[in-house]
Amino acid sequence: MTTTWTPREPETILGRATAEARPDYSPDETRHPSAAYLAARHILESPRIAARTRPYMQDGDFDWFGLLAATETMSGGERLLVDTAHDLWEGRGEVDVWGISKRLGPSNFERVVLALRISRGEVVSEAA
Repeated sequence: MTTTWTPREPETILGRATAEARPDYSPDETRHPSAAYLAARHILESPRIAARTRPYMQDGDFDWFGLLAATETMSGGERLLVDTAHDLWEGRGEVDVWGISKRLGPSNFERVVLALRISRGEVVSEAA
């Protein structure tokens, strides 16, 4: 089965994303980064894409508009990593789960699995 690549406009991808930034810290008084932030950051720090994603990463937030625009020049696997990080952040359920299992190499697949565990609050120390 062959999939065709279509250009994506960040405005379309961001679509229903809320105007307010997602909280960068958990609501408790210790100000630990949120699990969603840690999980997304863990994926975006993949050695395969880190040099390209780092300029869009801020302390506790991301420039999703810039990141999603940058995916236009990324490979399909790199784009899938960014999309997965974005979905963990926004929680919109738009990532192709089949693609994660079939298109990512072993190290990036394991990175996504660990990010899922981080987003559940199971693992924090490895992502910090």
